[in-house]
Amino acid sequence: MIVSKIASLILLLASASTGWCAPIVFTHSVVASGSLDGAPFLSLPIMITAFGDTSNRIFDGDAYSLALDSAVVDIHGLGTFTLLLPLREFLNPAPLEFGNVGTPIVGLSRGPAIGFDLLDGPSSPDFSSWAMTASIGPIT
Repeated sequence: MIVSKIASLILLLASASTGWCAPIVFTHSVVASGSLDGAPFLSLPIMITAFGDTSNRIFDGDAYSLALDSAVVDIHGLGTFTLLLPLREFLNPAPLEFGNVGTPIVGLSRGPAIGFDLLDGPSSPDFSSWAMTASIGPIT
């Protein structure tokens, strides 16, 4: 009886650890200008680190999208801040540019549904076979 309960517990723990989801981290590094609390800044290095779960990835027939769980932005010299708005990462494997199919592009946008893009790029042929389920990069 005790052996059966231990075997059941081991099986339960093993199945829980091999779930269908996996954490994924996206990092965007840019130089940008903007304002923070009304104070402008010019051409500062900015790093956005976004955290998601691959089980949130969807494909809508044209592009991949992954709703994010959380994200932080580090603005050089000004501090690190938690982004409170819903965000999503996207991968457009064949964006239309001037009527032609272009190079695959990734980015960060408001979400979780399709929203305004916050960052577009990079664009690289390296994204042709990437499906947002594992790490890739760095891509510049």
